[in-house]
Amino acid sequence: MRRLQELVSFATVRAPFEGTITARGVEVGQLVTAGSTAGTAMFRVSKTDVVRVMVSVPQAYAPGVRVGDAATVRLREYPGRAFRGSIARTAGALDAATRTLLTEVRVPNADRALLAGMYAQLTLQLERASAPLYVPSTALVVNASGTRVAVVEGGAIRWRAVQIDADLGDRVAVATGLGEAEQVVVTPSDRLTEGMRVRAEMASTPRAPSGG
Repeated sequence: MRRLQELVSFATVRAPFEGTITARGVEVGQLVTAGSTAGTAMFRVSKTDVVRVMVSVPQAYAPGVRVGDAATVRLREYPGRAFRGSIARTAGALDAATRTLLTEVRVPNADRALLAGMYAQLTLQLERASAPLYVPSTALVVNASGTRVAVVEGGAIRWRAVQIDADLGDRVAVATGLGEAEQVVVTPSDRLTEGMRVRAEMASTPRAPSGG
């Protein structure tokens, strides 16, 4: 009797939450039996009063992601409008293939302006424990000795091996190998050798990008 009652109860389909049906996998009058829709959902329900935005945060910034931190969402369809949200949770581990942290941001959407499936631009204000130094891309020398930059120390050339954090085109972010107070040669020549005496002249310093 209980088995038959359970089978009869399947005649009524109940969604786990209130929302709008955005897609259907079956039509009125279609026979649905156990296993006949394997791998295919009967309906897709969307609830958009609060939108979940998923973003993959690069490894360099992953340690700075904190639940509750503010986030801003912008869409091309709404120029000049910013949707405010906050970080709800993270995957807690990096994706082995992309080295990114999957992060969920929840954005209030009382007026239903945001639709499920939209592409958006997400801005997070993150702080890094050890921020990189930015130098002109022309300062890098890559050869058999590795990636290096030339610095002026005591009026002489000193070559430093560096590790690049990010390539921003006209400038690069250096993660290790340089100190904040060091003088970097903007366009080093192949003729520069270790210990060569030089006279340094100050050049314009590249500006670090704003935001996170």
